[in-house]
Amino acid sequence: MYSENAVLSVVIPAFNAEMYIRDCLNSVVIQPDSSLYLRVIVVVDGATDNTLRIANEVAIQSNVHIVTILQDRGGPATARNKGLEYVDTPYVTFLDADDKWSEDYLRVILEALCQDPDLVEYDAFKSFGESDEGVLLKIARADVGTQDVCEPSDFLEKFRCYAWARVYRTSMVKAHLFPEGRRYEDTATTPWYYWKSNKIISIGRALIIYRQHSGSIMANPSPIDVENIIDAVREAASMYFKTRSFYWQVVTWRIHQFACQRITTQKVCSWRRFVLLSKSSISGVPRPSGIARWLQGEFPMIYVAILSLKYLLERVFIGAIPVALYRQMLSRV
Repeated sequence: MYSENAVLSVVIPAFNAEMYIRDCLNSVVIQPDSSLYLRVIVVVDGATDNTLRIANEVAIQSNVHIVTILQDRGGPATARNKGLEYVDTPYVTFLDADDKWSEDYLRVILEALCQDPDLVEYDAFKSFGESDEGVLLKIARADVGTQDVCEPSDFLEKFRCYAWARVYRTSMVKAHLFPEGRRYEDTATTPWYYWKSNKIISIGRALIIYRQHSGSIMANPSPIDVENIIDAVREAASMYFKTRSFYWQVVTWRIHQFACQRITTQKVCSWRRFVLLSKSSISGVPRPSGIARWLQGEFPMIYVAILSLKYLLERVFIGAIPVALYRQMLSRV
């Protein structure tokens, strides 16, 4: 059902998501007043399974306005950009086909949108595999259980770039689309959206259930990951040279830090090549203060090796402690 009162669209890229897409869409359409204020755009990205059929079934059974689009395989960025072509509401958000909204997502977001923000950020509940058990993933600046207005620079502290962890003013996103053909595309866009936002509302509540499973990008590292992230470093550095702002200085180094983290997932024999690529990408951008940043900039190979050792020790530690204790520790991060 098409509603003239809709204020929010959600774009859902879906590739071979038949195991999850029904739960995902049901979590959206069961929201109170969703038929009045929400539009759903599902972009089936070259799926070869029953994703399209299931999405169409939910669309027929629901009172919410759902558009399903079938396109050749292009990746999440291409699918999101295609979905944006169909968005005519003032605000837009994104949802991965294997994730879900909390039961009060729409109510909380609509209340925030009444304040006319450019961007709304919120936390997530991170679950593992097919289980609904998990931990709080802190993304928003606001303390748990609170809501606040924040500045773009507040994003720099946690620097978690997930596209699905925010609601955006549509015009802002359409002015800076996702870079197509790249993984970790939100690393190149989320900092830009904060930079362009005049009013940001931070909600310290988990409004989305983020599933991390064996098929996710994080669980399947690829050499192209590092190259794509380094592309984002170069783009951030370019913004620094244009603006000479502290914001883009820190963004450049934070993305470079992320690149170093992903280098640790690659074969050791490839580290040197990636380290040289990453180091050249921050050339000329002043280094923020701190011992870690000094090591990251002056001795990146040692920095990557230390990160790798750190992650190894973490895995050993995690394997040696009770699961319940580990989850309790994660929930405080």
